[in-house]
Amino acid sequence: MMMRINYKLNKNHMLWMMLGWLLVIQVLVAFVGRSIAPLGILIGEDLSLTKAQIGMLPAALFLG
Repeated sequence: MMMRINYKLNKNHMLWMMLGWLLVIQVLVAFVGRSIAPLGILIGEDLSLTKAQIGMLPAALFLG
C-alpha cells in the first residue's frame, strides 16, 4: 500500500516537472521567434533582402 502511494506521488511530481520544462522550452522558442523581427533589418542588409522577404522571415521560421 505504501509503495502505491509513493508511486502516485512520484508520478505526479514527474508530470509537473515535465510540464515545467515544456513551459520553459515554449517560452524560449517564443523568444527566438520574436527576436527575428527586430534583427530582420540587420539580416536583410547582410543578405540583400527586400522588405517583403524580411517580413517573411518569422513565417519561414515557424513553418520550419
